[in-house]
Amino acid sequence: MKKKEKKSSKGWEFFQGLGKTFMLPVALLAFMGLLLGIGSSFTSPTTIENLPFLDHNVIQIILRFISTIGGFAFTYLPLLFAVAIPLGLARKEKGVAAFSGLVGYIIMHLSINFYLTETHKLAEADVMRQQGQSMVLGIQSLEMGVLGGIIAGIIVYFLHQRYQNVKLPNAFAFFGGSRFVPIITAIIMSIVGIIIPMIWPFFTMIINGIGNLISGAGAFGPFLFGAGERLLLPFGLHHILVAMIRFTEAGGTAVVSGDTVSGALNIFYAQLKNGGPISGSATAFLSQGKMPTFMFGLPAVALAIYHTAKPENRKKIKGLLISGVVATFVTGITEPIEFLFLFVAPALYGIHVVLTGLGFMVMALFGVRIGNTDGGVLDFFIFGILQGNYTKWYLVLLVGAIWFALYYFIFRYAILKFNLKTPGREDETEESVTDSKTESKASNGKTGTQAAELLHALGGASNIESLDNCITRLRLVVDDMNKIDEPKLKKNGALGVVKLDAHNLQVIIGTQVNHVRVEIDKLME
Repeated sequence: MKKKEKKSSKGWEFFQGLGKTFMLPVALLAFMGLLLGIGSSFTSPTTIENLPFLDHNVIQIILRFISTIGGFAFTYLPLLFAVAIPLGLARKEKGVAAFSGLVGYIIMHLSINFYLTETHKLAEADVMRQQGQSMVLGIQSLEMGVLGGIIAGIIVYFLHQRYQNVKLPNAFAFFGGSRFVPIITAIIMSIVGIIIPMIWPFFTMIINGIGNLISGAGAFGPFLFGAGERLLLPFGLHHILVAMIRFTEAGGTAVVSGDTVSGALNIFYAQLKNGGPISGSATAFLSQGKMPTFMFGLPAVALAIYHTAKPENRKKIKGLLISGVVATFVTGITEPIEFLFLFVAPALYGIHVVLTGLGFMVMALFGVRIGNTDGGVLDFFIFGILQGNYTKWYLVLLVGAIWFALYYFIFRYAILKFNLKTPGREDETEESVTDSKTESKASNGKTGTQAAELLHALGGASNIESLDNCITRLRLVVDDMNKIDEPKLKKNGALGVVKLDAHNLQVIIGTQVNHVRVEIDKLME
């Protein structure tokens, strides 16, 4: 039974870690997307017509340069995933893991090219796209997109985990240890590259099936995606669903400038870079769907929590709520607000899930066309307002006002009706995230002291098998879950604690989580 429990725990650990690794290339992609959005918006004929001073050769050259740089991540995204996955999942020798990811990805495509050449299936240049092939780093190969990078990255991670400490006979000792990882990677990925062309049609059939299911659902498709993402968020698995829709055929396929592009975000960036019309079917799964909830709904939740708090506690929780509102409104990081009510009122979180899904559906039905990843005010301004009225950015304000009212009155009513212990409403004897010690630590940035207290509450260094973090939470594998002092974790800055199974644990800290993790790492050395 214990062995089965450990196996299940390893599965949770892997999928949590995999979702986290997606955030490294996606974070870069989001920033590069902003550059691409700025460059494309200020070089469009409509903007130049309205702002004639932009019609200057030097200014336009600079803006085109910005657009070119912004397109980098979109062009090389599969390679970024192939490197980021082993880098993020590996616990030791991360540099070797990343290097092996690069080696594995290139070798895989070289082998695919070899197979296609030897079987006389290498397409001519003029029909390459129609036959599902493309140029990858100068190698004609199958058009695998991001999925190719993910496959290579996962295989390389397991090879790294298995062989990083291998011992070879003395005559070959130089090639042992971490040096053996890129060697075995080259061997295995060359075989994988031969096998992939034989089984790739099955992969595309499955992904296309998911895409057809979502597209066949019409406006209900964006609802399923938006609600599903929020539903998976407490477990940290939402990144996997998001990556599938953004970067594979499941998020749609379109032809842009003669090239076939798959994935909602890929389509959006390709159309933005090309200067052509933006597809509403692609943006239906992107920033626009988040905006009613992220920019208006969750700030309304914070206001409801503030208004229903005990008057004497409002000053204590003000900083906590304001920081959460800024995070969700500007950057689209929602956990600091969501975890204030997730554990005290799961039913309210269920309503939040439904309203988020409805936000996606309503934006799609209204024909709004605002893309990118975050769903905050930066996306609204750069990819909505600056792109012109055809994006229908003004509808975000209309729907957002309705969402603000819905969230505020639903949450205020529920908190008062059921006497929910949201921040500021706890009894004086209860330990909560509004504890004055917690607030002083958070506001004064005493992460060293906080880290020490958190480490003690986690059962000490000996109880931690693995420690990492994503955007807002610590992700841990612990030896004994019974040693976790949950009240003490919350007393020292944790917004919430998620116990996924007997060994996998998440501690929600907020946007300063990376600093906390670094301090804990230092204490564990």
